Amino acid sequence: MTTWQFTKLTAVTSYDHILLLYAARMFGMSLIAMTVQTAGLNQLPRHLYAHRTAASNTARMVSSSLGTTYMVTVMTTRTQVHVAEYVNRMTIGNPWMHDAVRRLGGDLAAHLGLPSQSGTTLAVRLLYGLVQKQSIVEGINDAFWIATALAGVALILSLFIRRMGVWRQVEPLKALPEPTPRLQSVDRP
Repeated sequence: MTTWQFTKLTAVTSYDHILLLYAARMFGMSLIAMTVQTAGLNQLPRHLYAHRTAASNTARMVSSSLGTTYMVTVMTTRTQVHVAEYVNRMTIGNPWMHDAVRRLGGDLAAHLGLPSQSGTTLAVRLLYGLVQKQSIVEGINDAFWIATALAGVALILSLFIRRMGVWRQVEPLKALPEPTPRLQSVDRP
């Protein structure tokens, strides 16, 4: 649920809100991870505990690294897509945009005491910074949409986890007692 909440971030989302969502998300993930890991690790006998812990820790580290890499790649790629979409909409060939940039540049130049051309350059840089900021937020939202979908798939797969009996240490079979020697009759000459 909290992963889905991260798909709704905006450029003005407060730090406290993000911190609260993150804390709730990590608490929920820790509860889920412990349960699933325990269920998975109980499938092995006791004498393999050390090996199962090492294998589990290695798999967790590798999968978290791959997951982080994938999510950052999605965020970066989608950020570039969003920047390109904004740039296509906000060209100087767009008469409304051209007029808006010219007016903003004139207002900045008048307020800061700059020449008109410097005000326009400053307005373009300001708009580009806003485009970058908004595109990054949208790229993060897109990455969390993927994470939400993966969490949904994991939820469905978790319904198929079966509870298995815990391995018990079985005592080795006791050796049969040595047969008692039989008395044999000896022929006397």
